[in-house]
Amino acid sequence: MPPNPKAKRLFLALWPGFGVRDGLRERRETLCPRSGRWVPVDNFHVTLAFLGNVTLENIALLEKSVSGIRCEGFPIQLDWICQAPSQGMIWAVPGTVPLELPELVRKLRGAIAEPGLRVDARPYRPHVTLVKKFRGSLQPLRVHPLGWQVRGFALVESMLCTGGRSTRSVGPGRWQVDGLPRSDRLQTSAGVVWSVCRATSAAPVMKKWTRSYRQAMG
Repeated sequence: MPPNPKAKRLFLALWPGFGVRDGLRERRETLCPRSGRWVPVDNFHVTLAFLGNVTLENIALLEKSVSGIRCEGFPIQLDWICQAPSQGMIWAVPGTVPLELPELVRKLRGAIAEPGLRVDARPYRPHVTLVKKFRGSLQPLRVHPLGWQVRGFALVESMLCTGGRSTRSVGPGRWQVDGLPRSDRLQTSAGVVWSVCRATSAAPVMKKWTRSYRQAMG
C-alpha cells in the first residue's frame, strides 16, 4: 500500500544539546567497533513515544493534547554503552532512570490516546541509538556520565531520503515539560539518519537498568 500523502511519520523525543551529542560521538569513536551504520551525531535522541503515520487532522489534535502536559524538569545521565544483541544496535543508556521520565511517558501516552491515536504499550526503556546493523560483540561499558537537564520534548517527523531517513520538527517544534510552547525549532542537518529500535535486556547492565526502570514505574 503506498504511503498516505496526507500523513506524517512521527515520534516524540528528548533532544540533547550539542555538548551531549558531541560527548556521545567521542565515546562512540573511542569505544565502539567500526561496524554497522553509525547514526549521525545530529540525530542522537531519546525516543519518548513512536506514533507511526499520523494524518494532518490528527497532528493538530495531538499538538493540542500534548501542549497541556505538566511535568517538572529533571536531569538524565547516560553512563553506560551496551549492545542490544537481537536488534543489532549499540546504545547509550542511563544506569538509573529518573523517576520523572516514566511519569512524562505516562502523560504522553495519555495525550496520544486522547485524540484516538494508537499508543505503543510496550515497556518504555530509554536509550540513545549510536550504531545500527551492528554484527559484532560489545561488552557493557560504564562511561563517564553525560547528562543534561530535560526541559522539553519535541514532536519530530521522520522522512525517507537518500541513504536513510531525515528528521524535522513539526508544529511549534518543542514544548517545555511544563507544557508551555516554545518558539525555537528543532535543529537537525539535512539527510541525517534516525532510528527507533526495540530494547532488550540480555546484558547484565541492561538487567540492572531494567530493575531501575521498574522501580521508577512503581
